[in-house]
Amino acid sequence: MEIALQIGTTEEEAAFARRVGVRHIVWGGPETPTGYLDLATLQQAVDFFTARGLRLGAVENVPISFYDRVMFGLPGRDQQIDNYCRTLANLGKVGIPVLGYHWMALGGISTDQVRGRGGALERLFDLEAAHRAPAAALDWRGPWRPERPVHLPDIEVTTEQMWANLEYFLRRVLPAAEAAGVRLAAHPDDAPIGSFLGVARILSRAEDLLRLVECVPSPANGLDFCQGTVSEMPGVDVVAAIRQFGRLGKIHFAHFRDTQGTVPRFTEVFMDEGDTDMQAAFGAYREVGFEGLLRADHTPWVAGDNRHAHRGFAFEIGYMRGLAAAGGTHPAADLPAAPRLAMAACLEQDEDLMLAQQLGADMVAPHQGAATIAPAVRNRVSRISLPLVMDAAATLTSAEGNPDHRPSPPLPRVAYTARDWADSAQTRQLEQALNRPEGTDVIVVERPAPRPGAPDWPHQAQAFALGYLRARVQSGVAVRAAADAGGG
Repeated sequence: MEIALQIGTTEEEAAFARRVGVRHIVWGGPETPTGYLDLATLQQAVDFFTARGLRLGAVENVPISFYDRVMFGLPGRDQQIDNYCRTLANLGKVGIPVLGYHWMALGGISTDQVRGRGGALERLFDLEAAHRAPAAALDWRGPWRPERPVHLPDIEVTTEQMWANLEYFLRRVLPAAEAAGVRLAAHPDDAPIGSFLGVARILSRAEDLLRLVECVPSPANGLDFCQGTVSEMPGVDVVAAIRQFGRLGKIHFAHFRDTQGTVPRFTEVFMDEGDTDMQAAFGAYREVGFEGLLRADHTPWVAGDNRHAHRGFAFEIGYMRGLAAAGGTHPAADLPAAPRLAMAACLEQDEDLMLAQQLGADMVAPHQGAATIAPAVRNRVSRISLPLVMDAAATLTSAEGNPDHRPSPPLPRVAYTARDWADSAQTRQLEQALNRPEGTDVIVVERPAPRPGAPDWPHQAQAFALGYLRARVQSGVAVRAAADAGGG
């Protein structure tokens, strides 16, 4: 199992992947005038990532215009299927082993964004709101894709018709996939509802996913197991579903994220605060011998982030790598108590304080080890309900500038992460902060210096570290709780 990111062919995105220790890449197929992905386009993408020390392991989705007539069962679908088979043949020639696809004729469905932890923007789905404003709910044709205006369906497609269309497609393309050595990976319907605007959505339940992998038997017929979408399905045990489809060998590719709530209303949240036991989920992939890509999928939008959401994804990748590091050993379980996590911040900057909250920090600390904190600054920080932790040697100053020589608050066991670390040493140095022999009450995540060409690296690095440490602390707490209950 390899932790992966979906990125484009830009230097900024490739460098970010390397900085957070990701080497396996998922790439989205671009629009082409031919209606298929040609050999030159695919080879160029493979070469781009290879030259930067990355491996392109999956293409996730060809444009919906490549096979929309197939999904709707319209004239011209056979030509689109022929083109799809050309894409599969070309993927095999350049050595890309997985093609993710969906069967959502209307694309994804969302309704709003809401303020979550610390004010982070999170995706919300509300079925009632979707029915009130159906055109606005077609999020895959959103304002960030002006070349794809909203187009409401002008025909109805029943569940039986949609299944017939899917089976027609699979019977034609699976032999081509097998010949090319490529596995198809179907994404569940997101949001997982049975129909919308008269068009059936047939992959909205766990039993639908089972029907899919069984309807046309083939080693190339499997799932893009979107854990987040499965968590949106009412009554589904996500961890049990991973085991079910993993033991069948039908998880060809997976997405890792979590939600609060299920249909008819749910919200996408940070990995450490959703309804799923993410440690158990990660362990289930290992248990069933899943060897594919596990992609960080979606992220809440945090303060000051760039257009690629690199702060948010740094937290996600850090969290996933923290779960991976936990393995079966859980060294954090040896701590006498779960440490609280603090983020070093510029206390005068609202953005820093917001980011600390959004990334789940329990406390904040002064950036660059400030020895004095003015009362006005301390009062300002108190407004966001995050305690202020300082080194025991630090002092407060009064309005007149006279020190009162009192630490705030007196926490004698404070560990600090390294101010900077090389890509290869990031997790090792975080483990050192976590596992100090004397134990620790608070771990302060320091802020490294900017890197050439990466001015936002200091915040991205802190996001990664907070995600990693949160996963490790949660893993340790889970082990201690099991031991206390007699579970070993």
